[in-house]
Order: sequence, then C-alpha cells, then structure tokens
Amino acid sequence: MKKRLIWGRYAARRILDKKFHIKPRADRYAGRQMSDIDTASDKIKEYLKSGKAFMAGRLGLFETAVMRMYEFEIKKKYALTMENLYNCAGFFPNDITLGNRFNEVMQDALSQTDVYARNEQFLEDYFISKCLPEESCIGRTFGVFDVFDLKDSWSSALAGKKVLVVSPFTESISSQYEKREKLFAGTDILPAFELKTYKSLLTVGDLKDDRFDNWFEALDHMKREILAIDFDVALLGCGAYGFPLAAEIKKAGRQAIHMGGVLQILFGVMGRRWDGSRFGGLDKMPEGLKKYYNDAWIYPLEGKPKEAGKVEYGPYWN
Repeated sequence: MKKRLIWGRYAARRILDKKFHIKPRADRYAGRQMSDIDTASDKIKEYLKSGKAFMAGRLGLFETAVMRMYEFEIKKKYALTMENLYNCAGFFPNDITLGNRFNEVMQDALSQTDVYARNEQFLEDYFISKCLPEESCIGRTFGVFDVFDLKDSWSSALAGKKVLVVSPFTESISSQYEKREKLFAGTDILPAFELKTYKSLLTVGDLKDDRFDNWFEALDHMKREILAIDFDVALLGCGAYGFPLAAEIKKAGRQAIHMGGVLQILFGVMGRRWDGSRFGGLDKMPEGLKKYYNDAWIYPLEGKPKEAGKVEYGPYWN
C-alpha cells in the first residue's frame, strides 16, 4: 500500500506539472543538488586522474521501465516492459518472472554509482532517493556522456591509461582509433591511450547465445572475462549489461564509465540516433556533433543484424 501511495503522489505531481506548465528546479532533483553537465564532467575527470575506483553511468529507458513496474507491482505492465527489455536492451528470456531479479540487480548497481547522469524518466528520482549514495554527483542530463557537447570533456583524462572498451562494435572502434586525430580534430576529446577491447554479447531481439540460459548467466560470464583483463578504466556501451557490469568493475577496485549507446560516437562510429536521418538529413544532426563529422567517420563495420529493426528504430546502425 505504501508503494502505491508513492506511485500516486509521483503520478499526480507529473500531471499537475504538465497541466500548469510547472518546470522543475534546474538545480534540484530527488531532493538533492544537481550539477550541470560540465560540472559533472569535471567530477568524472577528477576521479579518472585520482586512480580511485569509481563508477559513472545512467539507467536506460527500458531498464527504468522494468524497475518501475516491478518495484510498484504494476502487473498489467509486466509483459510489455519485459518485451521491450528483451527486444531493445538484450535481456533474455522474455519471461515476466525474472523482472524482480532484474530490478534488484539494477538497484544494486545504482548504489555503486558515484556520478549519475539523469535520464529524466518517470520515477527515476524515486530510485535515486532510494539507492544512490548521498555523496554522489547527479548530472542534469545524460549529456555528460555527449563528449562533443562538453566545454572540457572528461575523456581527455583518459590520456596515457589502459582503456578497455566494452561494446559489440569492437572491430569498428579499433579501426577508428587508428585515425583518432581526424575524428575530433584540434581537440583532446579522444587522446592517446592504450586501447583494449572486449566484444560484448549482442542478445537483442532473437539474437541469443546458446551457452547461457538467461541474461544473468551471460552477465556473470562477461563480468568474469572482463575482470581477467588488465586495464585502468572501462568504457561501456552494451545494452542492459553495461550498468551492472560497471558496478562490478568498481567493486573490483577499478574505474568504469557506462556511457550507453553514445560510446560509439567517441570513436567516430555513426548511427541513426545521431545522423539526423530520422528528421530529414545530416543538417538535422546535433549541432555539437555536426562540427566534427567528416569523411573519417563510419557506420558500424559489423553490419546491421536482421533483428536491428526490433531495437527501436535501429539507432546504432545505418
């Protein structure tokens, strides 16, 4: 009953805010101080330079939806949210009995987060209040990972480090890093470092790996393999796996940044989410990115899987 009352209070506030055009305070969220994206970027940079174990990241749209429905027992939405998580974020199997366990894993990961980038999802602030440590920094938007929009990107502090990139696009990323100086010309957005890659599982839609019965087994497998690699900091963009993997990396005493899908942009790998094609062409590309985009950029060399159409609008491919 208490959780239903909390849901009702949040829902009523959201309706009233929309009806009366009430804008939330730009400096407060979940009862806490928020930072603009450049201040949050500086905090990440500070952690990177310190060598101290930390985690930065954000909750994704589909992950938050499952957490929300299971936390508040909105059972009529279980099937829809789990199907979306299955198709778009790589969770498997599509089984509504696994939602509570997934919620627990994600809340545990949130409790490890030192710099959190807000995704502006309904009841996201509830989970922040419940799980995020009081001393953690909250970035106003997940733009803290849009390195092309930052005044002084945290990514410059990767210089000289052993950087592990966890992504399904490792071939593309390795190839692009060889021409890094052409991707963000005249900046230190993509500095010189020792690049290592780990090809994450791609289990969206009906893409599966028969070695594993479920997402939790796959997550544990990747965790063990990643922690066996020698690296200073990991950058992750691998669907629903990324946020909890980042937490496990921090628990192991190392540094992790769960960037999500925009990780590929750091290496000049374009996708429909950013290329403006959904809105009419390249002139609709985000302004901050447009000034860097050139013929050195590519779309994923790995090609588009047939299941890509189930992942929203195929945002990571062309």
